[in-house]
Amino acid sequence: MNIFIGKGNLVADPERRVTQSGKDMVSFRVAVERAYKDKDGKRLVDFFSCVAFNFTALSIEKYFKKGSPIVFRGPIYQDTYVDKNNIKRTQYTVYVEGFDFCGGKTESSKANIDIEVPPPDDEDLPWEV
Repeated sequence: MNIFIGKGNLVADPERRVTQSGKDMVSFRVAVERAYKDKDGKRLVDFFSCVAFNFTALSIEKYFKKGSPIVFRGPIYQDTYVDKNNIKRTQYTVYVEGFDFCGGKTESSKANIDIEVPPPDDEDLPWEV
């Protein structure tokens, strides 16, 4: 089972795009502190690229900005590529299927949250209607 759950802070505002098939998409990066400190007493930080689609994407774009804390979950995939200096790099991307608000009150969390969750299509339900 491939499920990643992380808690961190956005390092930049989410960037919204529309896919070729017309789906809304946002991409963003999250800094996640490790649970332990290094020998100098500093907490190490890992950076994860994240992508969300459709309703999840629009919600993240609306309620999160640079520095916002977020709990996010979804499958994680490893990509390797060669950078402009011909060095092999590895990047981990989380395809965010869900998220939760966390942390203290921010300007966006003080607003009335008016998220409307659309009902699932009948074919998405695991039982007959």
